[in-house]
Amino acid sequence: MLEYLNFLLKKVLPLNNKLTTIALLQDRTWIKLSTNGVAEKWFFRNNGILSISQNGNIIDGAYEYLNEYLAISFLNEKKLFEKHFIYNEILILKQDSTDPELYAFYDNSKFTENEFIAHIENSRKKDLNITLLKLIDFTEVEVVRKPLDKEIKTGNLVLINGEKTSLKSLETEHNLYELINGKISKIYFKKKYKFINNELIVKQKTHNILVGDEIISSKEKPRNGLQKIQSLLGVLQKNNTIERIFHITYKETIIKKKRIEIWKKKTSGITTGDLVIVENERVPDGKYWIDFLTILNVVNGRVT
Repeated sequence: MLEYLNFLLKKVLPLNNKLTTIALLQDRTWIKLSTNGVAEKWFFRNNGILSISQNGNIIDGAYEYLNEYLAISFLNEKKLFEKHFIYNEILILKQDSTDPELYAFYDNSKFTENEFIAHIENSRKKDLNITLLKLIDFTEVEVVRKPLDKEIKTGNLVLINGEKTSLKSLETEHNLYELINGKISKIYFKKKYKFINNELIVKQKTHNILVGDEIISSKEKPRNGLQKIQSLLGVLQKNNTIERIFHITYKETIIKKKRIEIWKKKTSGITTGDLVIVENERVPDGKYWIDFLTILNVVNGRVT
């Protein structure tokens, strides 16, 4: 709620909906929004008297309009409010202070309590362009996007129970998010790979696997070195970080009919430096005739 009120103060100010006449406050029953469960009704009476009902107990106060400021007195305190707006049937008062309090009310003649809750929730989601994220623990969080945005982006604010979250990271079924001060700072993709009986998840910066991406989950214990993650895709990884990516081609030598794997640096044809593997080991030095026009010269397991 606090984030929404701050948003309204920024949004409504340019619309010039400042209370220019005290009459807008009078002859209404204002229900104060409360975070502590105390029900309050505020009555701004025509003679400058303020009556506040807390669970049926009356507190006497006073108010006056001072050059577009609103001064309110009650419980031996006098407070000055510099901003006061009526927006979507919501009255917002902001104290004139370096650490301001925000007061928010709704008009009792416009809504029942349940109607107001539905109204404020619909207004909040529309105004803040909120979308929901379901985390892997089934918690739901709200992401405040820029107007008209359809996707979640860095810089978006994350709310839990209507308040800015203190979490440093979020995880959903398909994504990982890093947060700084409640805002998304980085977005990663969770990509699943499977080869034979091993399944693993890679934390990726894009939809395609890149050098620097991290293995965050593996059915089998990850080992440093070369590893197949799909039948046509292999990686060189160290301490769960991807250091190189290979595109695997399978060939059979013409003379010995030996099945070899060529781990290519590029998706296109075979180039110098590509690895030649048999049964998870680099092949011995030599020449490997893989078709009628191609003979591979291999030294230290690499094409030369």
